Amino acid sequence: MNYTSINLTSLKNYDATLISDYLKMHPSRFYEIIIPKEPVNKEPDEFSIFYQYALASFAGQLLYNSSVSFSYKVPWPYSDQPFQFELEIENKEDLAKALAYIIEGYFTHDDEMLKFALEAAEYFDNAFIGETVSDIWGLLFIAGQYI
Repeated sequence: MNYTSINLTSLKNYDATLISDYLKMHPSRFYEIIIPKEPVNKEPDEFSIFYQYALASFAGQLLYNSSVSFSYKVPWPYSDQPFQFELEIENKEDLAKALAYIIEGYFTHDDEMLKFALEAAEYFDNAFIGETVSDIWGLLFIAGQYI
């Protein structure tokens, strides 16, 4: 399998239409989505770790929902390793919509970013009380350790 690697930073100025066009340029059904982590000081910055892992778990769930096969890597909280998601898709439009929403949540500084953060917090809360099915427990668990 050859994965098309996409670092979200490189698409941060793309909307859903441009992302869809970008995906159509790549014939692959297999993608590696990379979400960079913000550096965390050696001093415990518990909220930063919680926030990054909660957002990444929500983003991962959105990617999972648009895939037919999915895996992800859980980086150590104090490393500079990014969040990585590998997926196989059948519908590029579904992936384009998910990526566009994730990019808005990570890279805009307006109501969309706040909406994304609030939905990630709701997803986190609901996953732990059993009201939401989560497939990204590795990231949720770490977020929960730093709340």
